[in-house]
Amino acid sequence: MVSRSCRVQALIVEFMAAKTQDGASERYLKDLRNRLANFEINFGAANAGEVLPNQIDDWLRSSKGAAQNRNNFRTILRTFFKYAVSRGYAKENVVAKLANAKVVRGTPEIFTPAQMQTVLEKAPGISFPILRLVHLLACGRLRLSGLTGQN
Repeated sequence: MVSRSCRVQALIVEFMAAKTQDGASERYLKDLRNRLANFEINFGAANAGEVLPNQIDDWLRSSKGAAQNRNNFRTILRTFFKYAVSRGYAKENVVAKLANAKVVRGTPEIFTPAQMQTVLEKAPGISFPILRLVHLLACGRLRLSGLTGQN
């Protein structure tokens, strides 16, 4: 049961203050701020308890970006609406009903010796510990996708 109402915009401020008081890391707080600011553009004036699952789902699906980005937004919104429920602003966590997007990852690259030589030549100031790590990864046939910019 909703015991009181609160606009999403005001709830974001309250939620961020609570997360700060809880000792959340600066990186996490920045991610929350950025994603919730984006959410606030469309839902800031709505009462938190009146936002419908299909509205959020439509908004998430219309967002640009990969499936992982959509899932990251969903995770933050799920935490946000869990907080709304705990404070009596919503009767249920509407985001918990939404499906995760399937994340399809490309096949990782395996560098040829010539490609590894190019990587090492492009980084002349590389420190020995990093050079050693790159060497170990390469010799161990571990995959380093994205280093060459080819995906």
